[in-house]
Amino acid sequence: MAGLKQISKVLVANRGEIACRIFRTCKKLGIRTVGVFSEPDANSQHVHMADEAYLIGPAASTKSYLNQDKIFEVAKRSGAHAIHPGYGFLSENSDFAKKCSDRQLIFIGPPPQAIFDMGIKSKSKELMTAAGVPVVPGYHGQEAANDMEALKKEALKLGFPLMIKAVKGGGGKGMRIARTAEEFLSQAQSCQSEAEKAFGDGALLIERYVEAPRHVEVQVFGDSHGNCVYLWERDCSVQRRHQKVIEEAPALGLTAETRKAIGTAAVNAAKAVKYTGAGTVEFIVEGQDFYFMEMNTRLQVEHPVTEAITGLDLVQWQLLVAMGHELPIKNQDQIPGPFGHALEMRVYAEDTAAGFVPAPGNVHAMRVPGGDARVESAIIEGDDVSVFYDPMIAKLVIWGENRSEAIRKADLALSQFNVGGVETNIDFMRRILQTNAFRNTIVTTKFIEENHDEILVLNELSGQQLALATMALSAIQDYDKSETIAGKFRMNSDYKTKFSVKDGEKKFDIGVIFNTQGSQKVFSIGDVGECRLIRVTKLTEMFEMEVQIGNKRETITAALSAENVLSVFTPDGSFKVEVPTLGPKDRVGESGDTASGTVVSPMPGTLEKVSVKEGEKVTKGQQLGTLVAMKMEHVIRSPYDGTVEKVHQSMGKTVAKGSNLFTVTPSA
Repeated sequence: MAGLKQISKVLVANRGEIACRIFRTCKKLGIRTVGVFSEPDANSQHVHMADEAYLIGPAASTKSYLNQDKIFEVAKRSGAHAIHPGYGFLSENSDFAKKCSDRQLIFIGPPPQAIFDMGIKSKSKELMTAAGVPVVPGYHGQEAANDMEALKKEALKLGFPLMIKAVKGGGGKGMRIARTAEEFLSQAQSCQSEAEKAFGDGALLIERYVEAPRHVEVQVFGDSHGNCVYLWERDCSVQRRHQKVIEEAPALGLTAETRKAIGTAAVNAAKAVKYTGAGTVEFIVEGQDFYFMEMNTRLQVEHPVTEAITGLDLVQWQLLVAMGHELPIKNQDQIPGPFGHALEMRVYAEDTAAGFVPAPGNVHAMRVPGGDARVESAIIEGDDVSVFYDPMIAKLVIWGENRSEAIRKADLALSQFNVGGVETNIDFMRRILQTNAFRNTIVTTKFIEENHDEILVLNELSGQQLALATMALSAIQDYDKSETIAGKFRMNSDYKTKFSVKDGEKKFDIGVIFNTQGSQKVFSIGDVGECRLIRVTKLTEMFEMEVQIGNKRETITAALSAENVLSVFTPDGSFKVEVPTLGPKDRVGESGDTASGTVVSPMPGTLEKVSVKEGEKVTKGQQLGTLVAMKMEHVIRSPYDGTVEKVHQSMGKTVAKGSNLFTVTPSA
């Protein structure tokens, strides 16, 4: 075909799992790869996987992954012919795409103008209206985009509740809900502040807030020859903080007519901006009605879900289109699928109980599911989940003949996904999959809120869990021949001891008697009775063991971190306990005194704003300050009415999780 461009070396201007994902397809096609990395990413998996990789700066993304000059310098030095931006960072930066073209580099993405037009939400709404694509009623004008008072006047005309969005927002950042006129200004200001940090632009728009919508998005693909198709849709309604947790395809409950209509609308949206490459058109759906929300002009995090129901490699399509080829399948009627059903679960290092705050740290042990489970990750045992970047550990993709089978397989795969060292959302996602609401109804973006008590339940440790922890610790210590409880064990005689663990502030003292019977270790633990440790196998830093409590025999895994935190993973779920009997825990970076009235940091981050002064009277729920971590703002609020006794940290200070921030003395 005349006019084709050749790509023999691709620079991936990104990090983590998406860089690894792109490298795999490039290698399959015989294309050499170039990676880039920041200082804390020097030993990351994407660096090892690239054919060659270059250091581009310190941890801050503005000085590394967002530094266009550094990226272009590496492209020139390495002789790369094309740049793939992945998702996030520079992927939807029209200026970067244009500079690639100016330097005769192929940008593996849409034209700069398409990125620009769809990146400005107000502009995209105008284009969609002109193209006949239904949009949510709202105010998308430029006149009031940065004027809070003028924006409030427009809000009063529309009525409440309203969604406030950053004009250049995305990824769940720069979004707030205002339910009343009284809270509009504070929510708009918070939204603007977050948008300025994340996107460098605080301009806002407002639109009617649909209380219980579905979030359905359509995968589109266009080429430079005028062809454009849709590759079915995905339902991304299970969200927290406006960010997706579980995605699935195809979407439930759409009639054949609606499926075709929403796909056609997505193609019309793409054609309106002469779109090429992979893109996603997102819609709010109520029943069989749908409204354009925004277009992501890049490869989505959840693209593997579409690959699972079509059998296509979307990165391969991106590369072919970037080289000037026509789409491999140009006729909509010939698009394969949707075959069966697929789910993608985003495994995050986060504390769900504390409000889904990031929980970065060292992954000292990890076991991933096998079989036909698809695991997209750049984290292996010993790696850190960095405070500087997104806390995603992996994406787990599961396919089944139907939705019920996919859910069963996904729950099993999550039970086999064991991560030691950091808090994760794995058990949280398992509880979602196990609810009748998820299995038997069409979920909306209200799902987590409406099922909060069922999926965010916090149970006290049971006697059986304490027994499992006791056997796991004994097995690990015995294996390592430590001179502790198990190391003092004497063959063919009973040995009595006491084992202590902590769950938060609660301490449990467990009486233990054990001996051996053949190759098995037999315990009498607390009130549980006889327990047997039958088999122990070491899997790098994780231990697999077969245990029996009463008549129930099962296989569990466990890992003990350097901080004396024991993680135990069972088919029914996981739990963690601290083991103070092993000696003093290294508490460097913790806050010390956390007396009543002291508000501590729920996560590592930077105290971006201090909103109160010492001696100031505050009310319950009043904002004390703002913590920023991984580009997300977390408002710190007073737990009750009272007086600010002490402000422990200065504005701009980087603090560890658990650090004292404010002390508030309750009112009498």
